[in-house]
Amino acid sequence: MPDVQGLLAELYALRGLTAQGAHVRDGDILQFSLLDEAWAYRWDVRVYSIAWRIESEADVVVGAGDDGDVLRRAVAIVDGKVLGAVQVEAPSLDTTLIFDGCRLRIFPVTARSDPSRWQQWSLRSPTGRILDVGPGPSWGWRKRGTGGADSS
Repeated sequence: MPDVQGLLAELYALRGLTAQGAHVRDGDILQFSLLDEAWAYRWDVRVYSIAWRIESEADVVVGAGDDGDVLRRAVAIVDGKVLGAVQVEAPSLDTTLIFDGCRLRIFPVTARSDPSRWQQWSLRSPTGRILDVGPGPSWGWRKRGTGGADSS
């Protein structure tokens, strides 16, 4: 079983940061930044999983499989929202980023830790280190430029 508590401890520092620049690139990769109040401390979130959705308190706003135009407009709902909490479910590493008024849910689509597969989502730190979640129930830190979908 993956170390969910260890992953949550790594993600704890993100609480209180504000989402900015949410967009979909390359057709289906959701990307946005988490910034401090002075915009001096930046984390970049990239969701590669083909199974994610953004929900408001009352509705499902958009999902990864929606039309490209809908995706491009709807993902902006997270812009300006403060991250209040992160939930990670064991053993799947389903991840929910909970913002004020909405949440992003990421569902892994692979069950095995296959090194030939890309991560489900990643988080680039201000220092350039990258936290990869997935494939499967695996997670870990790596240096920028060492594998993964966002190795550049």
